[in-house]
Amino acid sequence: MRKEDLNWKNIVWYIIIGFFTLIIVISFGMPDFLSRIGRNDFMVAMVNGEMIDRLTFVRFRDTMGKGVKARSEKDVARAILNALIEHRLQIQKAKELGITISDERVRGFIQSIPIFKNSLGSFDQEQYKRYLNHYHFTKAEYFLYVKDNLISGDFYELLESGITVSPDEVIAESAIENSKIQVRYGFISNWALKKMFKAELAVKEAELVAGMKQIQDKARADAAAMMVKLEAKKFEQLRGKVLGKIEMYARQGKPFAEVAKEFGAEVSLSPEFKAGDDLVNEKTPKYLLALAMDSVFLEDCLMLEPGKTSRAIPISDGIVFFTPVKKEIALVEPDPENYEKIHKKLLKERMNAVYASMMGSFVRHAKITINPKFAEN
Repeated sequence: MRKEDLNWKNIVWYIIIGFFTLIIVISFGMPDFLSRIGRNDFMVAMVNGEMIDRLTFVRFRDTMGKGVKARSEKDVARAILNALIEHRLQIQKAKELGITISDERVRGFIQSIPIFKNSLGSFDQEQYKRYLNHYHFTKAEYFLYVKDNLISGDFYELLESGITVSPDEVIAESAIENSKIQVRYGFISNWALKKMFKAELAVKEAELVAGMKQIQDKARADAAAMMVKLEAKKFEQLRGKVLGKIEMYARQGKPFAEVAKEFGAEVSLSPEFKAGDDLVNEKTPKYLLALAMDSVFLEDCLMLEPGKTSRAIPISDGIVFFTPVKKEIALVEPDPENYEKIHKKLLKERMNAVYASMMGSFVRHAKITINPKFAEN
């Protein structure tokens, strides 16, 4: 083979390689393509086209992720990454809304950070440099890092300024916190309901035949399975009628004792507790726990006359209903100190709920890609 032929073939080969490389770059974008095939070890995630690299992750982990608790190191890393992604989304959204921070404010903020000050209260360049070296920041990188965090903070404050709590809400919360409640509750088990409605639950031959005819795949038709399915459907209908009947009794103001007797309910007395108490612990009776976690409980408990039955609450094992035995709730305005304390607590709870809902929406609508190599580690 002549040398000229070899050189020509090499040139053609390089052109072919270059052509396909160009197609790949145009189609995917080089950094994103590398991340897709898992070869960009530098990248941890992409958030709406903005890269989060490993150094950014490590900085965030070391400065903001120390309080994260999880079952394993992998879970901790993922929790920190999720927080970092949300942080990045928040900054992006803030910038979209036009929130900006001046360079002067950034410089002033950096100079006000306590860890950068000496014993005389002056800004110490050496301490500042040690901090930057420890977290592998250049001065320019740290400047942008601080600016982003100030933007994030302003966005949070803007959101918080739209959250309000009325005096009536503070008074109601104070009443709940200082309340004393005790209830008598009844439990009707599914087993008891099935025994009570044994005749009605029986599946007639005509019903079974009609059910079998509805099965598309005749080869897989199973009479026993169909019998169970029809019984379960009947039971749910009958249970629904019981729920409706107890609801009607509640509207009529029927005594709890009469309702419990009619349905043969298992009756128990709860310990004394505050409205809104977290009853989730090993000492809480099983059916009281199910009762306390339902919104009907608090609504009826505050409004219901002692001795009268509440509405029924369906749970997996049966039906629960109750009546107040003790109900001490004082709707009076708390003293100024407690008023402020409750007001701040309600503001924080409402802000957290709004923020969580907002961030959930940002995440759902964002284009997020996580490096599979990071997810595997």
